[in-house]
Amino acid sequence: MKGPNLCLVIDADIARMAGPDPKAHPWPAGAKLSHDILAELRKMKGYHFAFDRTLLAEWKKHQGRTASRWLADMLAAGRINRVHKIESEWLDTLIKALPEPDQAVAFKDKHLILLAHAPGDDRILSGDEKAREKFARLRDERLDPMLWIGPTQGCKRWIRDGAPIVGEWQLGFRAPAK
Repeated sequence: MKGPNLCLVIDADIARMAGPDPKAHPWPAGAKLSHDILAELRKMKGYHFAFDRTLLAEWKKHQGRTASRWLADMLAAGRINRVHKIESEWLDTLIKALPEPDQAVAFKDKHLILLAHAPGDDRILSGDEKAREKFARLRDERLDPMLWIGPTQGCKRWIRDGAPIVGEWQLGFRAPAK
């Protein structure tokens, strides 16, 4: 199937949750969703994926057989965009405005934001709600339009639908006052 021509960032927690081969083991909660998300992305040929050295190392550390095969397939198909250097001073400055305990969470996952902003199309797939919450607190025109979607938020359908902008998944989304 042909998907949109979009570059996504997929956090290593999706690789970790996808787990081992589904035929060999019973699955923990979230594993089937993550496995199905990777399978859907494999079928949808228009999607590409941004990886830098940090994200690739995280994937290799946490991936099971399913994610390992998926990554190898995407590399072989030329669907991985390797990113070597991204300017991060602007994001470092924003993160330093957070309270200290929150800074550690944000700094740990800042590469996801940088990948989504620079070569990506402002779309991150991650189940890390703590990191999402920290980045959502940073008010910045470069962050506000970014989508951060978790595997339990209808991600598979979103992929099939062409990864459209969904307001409540944007980091800058603020629910209207009641």
